[in-house]
Amino acid sequence: MTSRKNRPKTNKTIIMKRFAQWVMVATLICGSNVFLSSCSNDDDDKEPVKKYRLVECKEVIGDSETYYISHYTYDSEGRLATFVREAYNTDFGDHLDANYTYTYGDHFVKEQHGQDGYDLYTLNDDGLIVKHEVVRRINDVDSVGQKLYYGYENERIASYGEDGFLDKYQFEWKDGDLMSYYTDEHQGSADITEYTLSDLTVDHGYRMPPIITMREPLYMMGYYGKPSKHLETHKENSTKATAVSLLYEYDFSYTIDKGHITKLVDNHTTTTDIHGHKIEKLTNRYFTFSYEEY
Repeated sequence: MTSRKNRPKTNKTIIMKRFAQWVMVATLICGSNVFLSSCSNDDDDKEPVKKYRLVECKEVIGDSETYYISHYTYDSEGRLATFVREAYNTDFGDHLDANYTYTYGDHFVKEQHGQDGYDLYTLNDDGLIVKHEVVRRINDVDSVGQKLYYGYENERIASYGEDGFLDKYQFEWKDGDLMSYYTDEHQGSADITEYTLSDLTVDHGYRMPPIITMREPLYMMGYYGKPSKHLETHKENSTKATAVSLLYEYDFSYTIDKGHITKLVDNHTTTTDIHGHKIEKLTNRYFTFSYEEY
């Protein structure tokens, strides 16, 4: 009698063993595929966040052939290194409008203007500009002229003034958006700017500073605090003195791509009222912006 151990294997036994092996292999393969698929999906979901920075801005004035081109370069740490603005097809021919070089130190930014002088920006611990000194070089001697001061609340600009008038302008914010800024009443003049905001937001890109004393490249990079969350569609500035009042109205529209502004259209009207005699002037400008990924 043949023992169970030495009994020849039947086809049924072989088939069952192979089936069991196939099931085990299939389970391992499926498990591996599920794991690999899961990893692959995680990698796909976590796409690297792309960063962009402005490298060129072209500004066209009205229907004329006058335009400006600004160029921006950056240092190895991603900070603004140079800002060059050139004017083309003007009444004075093509000429250089601005040429700034930026260097950085402990709590300051220096903005060099060739050999004529520089502007010195003092920064607080949050990296925001709190003082702006205009330095001009005369007969090889540096002379400090105008001094501007800026105050902040919750990382947003709250006040601005020059020399002894530290609170000349007060800024009002609501839900992270700049609503208005105005001259403090004790200064003896009425000057207020109000904003109408859109639903449009941008993650990065060009921003127009609210007041002209803010250097546009530094404002763009956040040295004057956080900008509004939303882009403005309308800005209205009114200034009243004894005999003259001025009203500036700006309407803005935008083209946005990949979270930043690629085109800005600015239509603004200036109304001058001199003893009841009004003069209106309409100016159209549009800006186009080029960015680089870094």
